[in-house]
Amino acid sequence: MKIIDLANLDDKEQKAARLGRALGNLVPSSARAARKSQEAVLQIFKNILDNRFVMLLGLKFPSAQANSPLILVGPPGIWVILASPARGVFRAIEDQWEEMDVRAHSFKPSRANLPLQAVAMSKTVEALLADLETDAFPIEPAVLFTDPGAHIEPQRPIARLIQADAIARFAASLLQNRLALSREAIESIVERLSQPLLELRLAKLAQAPWTDEAPDEAIASAERQPTTPPLAEPKIIQRISRFASFSRRQWLILGALLIGNILLFAAIILIILIIT
Repeated sequence: MKIIDLANLDDKEQKAARLGRALGNLVPSSARAARKSQEAVLQIFKNILDNRFVMLLGLKFPSAQANSPLILVGPPGIWVILASPARGVFRAIEDQWEEMDVRAHSFKPSRANLPLQAVAMSKTVEALLADLETDAFPIEPAVLFTDPGAHIEPQRPIARLIQADAIARFAASLLQNRLALSREAIESIVERLSQPLLELRLAKLAQAPWTDEAPDEAIASAERQPTTPPLAEPKIIQRISRFASFSRRQWLILGALLIGNILLFAAIILIILIIT
């Protein structure tokens, strides 16, 4: 299986990553767990699938609530895969996603509806490829749970839900599926999804509500809608950003750490003055 990482860091981002490691790992533990989950899925698929399959990772979707998916393109079609490190007992009833409350011994709606996220991302991929001059191809959403502690009770789920002990079987089954894409079609799809200007198109899709409009009509209506300019960052942050590129959340964390250290040092000095 070929792997294409679309999130190659440039020099500026590499400096920011090194500075982030020097200041302490600012990446949330949930993001680290999601990354490890993706790596586990990649390793399984890499060991089973041949070079007819291409796995794309690092495509930045506009939804901040969802992890970046893995996009598998191969002769059977396209799979939009969410790799999840979640553990617990879950129940999927069509588009509802519920988690077992251990204390109440009952199912409650989960904070993150993983099947719905996978379906939304598959629709986004479909819209990105809508004008591609190839035959119709299936796009299937799937959620792969890499933690053996995840147990799923599916009841007509809107996405394919695969537990840890079935991931290898799922990958092997793709080799037996009916062929839907030619080698030329696979190359065209991979080329389209790897385009540098894809983020701009994703941003337009993020502004387009998924209603009864066709994907292309939704994109066109989004282009006609005025956009709100982003808030300007303080000058001091703009100057520091020349050497390190952080998100607004990371700057807030750094600011909170700095203020906490100042207060701590002030308290230590005050205690020393009182004692002496």
